[in-house]
Amino acid sequence: MSDDIDYDSLDPGIRHTVRVLRSWGLNTTDSGDGSKASWMEGALEVPHVFSVNEPAETADWLLGQLVRHGVEVRMGMIEYTYDPVNGVGIIAFWGTVPDSVAPA
Repeated sequence: MSDDIDYDSLDPGIRHTVRVLRSWGLNTTDSGDGSKASWMEGALEVPHVFSVNEPAETADWLLGQLVRHGVEVRMGMIEYTYDPVNGVGIIAFWGTVPDSVAPA
């Protein structure tokens, strides 16, 4: 995957997570570390990374990748939704990847 992301423009608390997930091949489309929620309308209060147009199996793959790299995954950290009207699947990852996990 081409990595044309300006990582410096991402929230500092989610930057490493986005870098790792993209290095694993996940096409991230939105992220945040929760720091803007108090003043930015629509900003989420928790660290998150979204990936759009992914097949459902990608959520299982992401779980496997995180576990293989020693990330403690709790219930609700990875969610998958699908809208059959427009054929869009979305993965939501609620959390961060520890700094000890290096990008691929």
